[in-house]
Amino acid sequence: MTRVRGMPSGRAGRGWLVRRVGTAGRAASLLDRKLRILRREQERYTRRSEEALEEWTRALASAEEWALRAALLGGAGALVPELDGASADVTVEWSAVMGARFPSSARVDLPDLPPGSWLPASSAVDAAAAAYRVALEAAVDAAVSRAAARVVTEEIDATRFRKRAIEDRWLPRLQAASAELDLVLSETEAGEAGRLRLAAASQGRDAHRGGSSLMAKGVNDAQ
Repeated sequence: MTRVRGMPSGRAGRGWLVRRVGTAGRAASLLDRKLRILRREQERYTRRSEEALEEWTRALASAEEWALRAALLGGAGALVPELDGASADVTVEWSAVMGARFPSSARVDLPDLPPGSWLPASSAVDAAAAAYRVALEAAVDAAVSRAAARVVTEEIDATRFRKRAIEDRWLPRLQAASAELDLVLSETEAGEAGRLRLAAASQGRDAHRGGSSLMAKGVNDAQ
């Protein structure tokens, strides 16, 4: 007989298995609902990631084009200002869907150049600097979107694995144990019913023999 860890023996095991089968079925249903929700999020973030990647590619190409123009007009050092160590700051916003926590958006704060720290050699330098700022923001957006899509995909894989474990292994094992236990209990109950019928029949025969003996004794006494 299929044994399940923690299962009581006898009739108590029947109720125990019924409850476990119900719990496993509800768990599989909840995981299926979770998968549907996560797949919608996966589609949304995958599409957003692809769009963000295209935008970053365009922004980077534009920035490099302006950088080339600036270098041709102002020399190789035209785009290398003297900074005071300030750098860009990225603030990431996080979201959670069905247990999956992922970056949903980000804000890029770029430092302002100190007054007089950089006198551009030409308008191409200003355009290149602005283009690189746009490219940096696009790169951050692409990275956030890609990370969100990856996290959601990983959660989908894990959820699908848990759902398969319930539907393909745990639930069939419980159902098999329940069917086998029902068969054993039915056979036991049938055997008990048969023994009760035999006992009742035996008692009837004994009562009949006892009555016949009493009648014979009465006849003998009368003679």
